[in-house]
Amino acid sequence: MSGFNGTIFAYGQTSSGKTHTMYGSGSELGIIKLAVKNMFDMVNSDTNREYLLRVSFLEIYNEVLRDLLEPTKSNLKIHENSKHEIFVGDLSEHIVFNAAQVEEVLQKGDRNRHIAGTNMNERSSRSHTIFRIVIESREKAFTGAVKVSCLNLVDLAGSERVGQTGAEGQRLKEGAHINKSLLALGTVIGRLSEDGGDRGHVPYRDSKLTRILQPSLGGNAKTLIICTITPSPDYADETLSTLKFASRAKTIRNTPEVNE
Repeated sequence: MSGFNGTIFAYGQTSSGKTHTMYGSGSELGIIKLAVKNMFDMVNSDTNREYLLRVSFLEIYNEVLRDLLEPTKSNLKIHENSKHEIFVGDLSEHIVFNAAQVEEVLQKGDRNRHIAGTNMNERSSRSHTIFRIVIESREKAFTGAVKVSCLNLVDLAGSERVGQTGAEGQRLKEGAHINKSLLALGTVIGRLSEDGGDRGHVPYRDSKLTRILQPSLGGNAKTLIICTITPSPDYADETLSTLKFASRAKTIRNTPEVNE
């Protein structure tokens, strides 16, 4: 709300609670709804500035970008402007004035996302989703610069092993794309966490996910990663892998700046 970009995403194996953490349930608010509530509380209590909030909602399904608010818009392209800002072309944005309108947008998008059952999860996310809120604000006296920042709220699909999920056909293809993009994310995090300034090439372009999140992973954003694990001893290898990811991610230092 003060002009910094922000990103929150949940990372972990399938069925470990990522979607519940981000979206919550009927009785328990998730990160996204808590963030939205907090935002509008601040908007309504700030007597010095006026705000404009816009939201968009997309999914990355089998490495194809799709607008969840206008599902006919598929195979969207990723672009970079002269300021090296990454954006998705032709993605629809909706102006929102209160938390209830955001809830309507979330429900509409959620109805359009890819979800299916596997042996491990009856409502398994088959795509990564990014709910993006752009916040513009200026002083009511029209003095000073306009601040423009964005908050990315990301629900990653979970890594999965065929032997555990029983995936076949289309589910198997989805799982392969999910695992490939998560591997790319792990590689980027690993490269960014290396000591010293000479990291060499960081392969952001290896997946749509890492390309879109490039500013969040290694640049101008305050980023929070929630790593989820399951207590089951059957998945100890996946738990260890998630904890190693978390250990590497903790060492990354971004350089967020106020966007004016």
